Amino acid sequence: MARRLLPAAASGVLLAVSFPSPDLGLAGWIALVPLTLSLPRASPRRGFVLGFCCGAVFFALLLSWILAVIVRYSGMPMVLCPLPWLLLVGYLSLYTGLYGWSVALLARGFGNWALTAAPLLWTGSEWARGTLLTGFPWGLLGASQHRITPVAQVASLFGVYGLSMLLSGFSAALCGAICAGPRTRQGLIALGAAVILPVSALAWGWHRLSARPSSHPSLPVACIQGNGPPEPTESQEAESLKSYLLLTRQAADRGAKLVVWPESPNSYGIEMDAAYRRVLVDLAQSTGSSLVIGSIGGKPGGPYSNSAFLIRPTGEISSGYKKIRLVPYGEYVPLSRLTPFVRRFVNAIGEFEAGREPAVWIVNEVRLSPLICYEAIFPSLARGAGLAGGEVLLNLTNDGWFGRSAGPAQHLALARMRAIETGRPLVRAAETGISAVFDSRGRPLAASRLAERELILASVAPEEERTLFLILGDAPAEGCAMISVVLLASLLLVNRRDSAVLHRG
Repeated sequence: MARRLLPAAASGVLLAVSFPSPDLGLAGWIALVPLTLSLPRASPRRGFVLGFCCGAVFFALLLSWILAVIVRYSGMPMVLCPLPWLLLVGYLSLYTGLYGWSVALLARGFGNWALTAAPLLWTGSEWARGTLLTGFPWGLLGASQHRITPVAQVASLFGVYGLSMLLSGFSAALCGAICAGPRTRQGLIALGAAVILPVSALAWGWHRLSARPSSHPSLPVACIQGNGPPEPTESQEAESLKSYLLLTRQAADRGAKLVVWPESPNSYGIEMDAAYRRVLVDLAQSTGSSLVIGSIGGKPGGPYSNSAFLIRPTGEISSGYKKIRLVPYGEYVPLSRLTPFVRRFVNAIGEFEAGREPAVWIVNEVRLSPLICYEAIFPSLARGAGLAGGEVLLNLTNDGWFGRSAGPAQHLALARMRAIETGRPLVRAAETGISAVFDSRGRPLAASRLAERELILASVAPEEERTLFLILGDAPAEGCAMISVVLLASLLLVNRRDSAVLHRG
């Protein structure tokens, strides 16, 4: 039995190494080949087991750093710490199991031709994983191409899910050629598809990367990375604030007109702490630079929100942006009335109020739209910011909880995809890294090192382009999911009818 699972496990490993780290994006093109090759001759039940095994290996490797976070910060008894991590890995693996079951089921009716539907089924399962039960679109296959910039431009057309369909389509084409034989008509069609898909992607990418840059005046920006501990003492917070003030003045001296701090770099609240608010207003007035600050929003007694504020050189503080998509079991407890016992085991859970709409701030005639932390992994939120008029995306985050693991690099890769999808530059300030600035094509303009106190500077050109992704959003991925459901439901109904006829006969 274990030997039969080897192809699925191999696909899981290939998927994992496509992401940081080691970030071998080319592996994403063939990652699904071992799994998909094993599905046409498998029963639907075995197809599910193979898909689940692939997912279990993939997510266990990809999200291994989450286990370390739970152990260090949850407050749970050590013996219980693996449980939520195993539940998460198991839950996410259900979607790859669904892919395996679906391909195997279709193969019973259509043979190797079922592989032509494999890209639809994979993309539909990824969309479901990124949407259902609050969604967790971490490790989407398309995001593995974040460093292969020409290929990644496909995301400007159909989003990161479109990239997933491209890569899963390439794997399915290779599988089709192998199963049918390269000299058969079906094999030649599959080989042709395997050539056309990457060539078309590269052609679009090179066209997009060679396009004329924005004619709008650039905005000099700076990101401050204070590198404070996730749970600072009072003295550490005071020392950290001094560092932020000093680095901000240095950034202004070097020409930055916009200085971005990360998500909640300290426990002081702009709306609750008048002395802290005065310090920030004085800083903006004395430097002549606009400041974007992450802070806990709300008045004493609540409700509280994870927020970002813009402070202008005039001393005006713009209305805060409230984080829309909160982190489950970090910033709120899903179904808290049904699961009150969860709080006994988790120390760090907040109870924040979610925002409802994107914010757009204007600095030097440039329209800025913020995303806070985890929000940058959701394509729909970046699209909403772009449609609201944002010409530059801001991402404030605190990945200090992830330590020196692969987590910060994975998070950065997902944020980078939002720049490519929307055609908007992205300015990312992270408390412990990785802070970075990307242009509207996802090319890095500046980046910090992980776990270092740093100041990075760049100039970003605002963009008003309406990419096809901004127009369509996730509609193509939703279409894949709908077609998959209709196709599978139809096949199940036909099989049930045929079985009934045979039984009566």
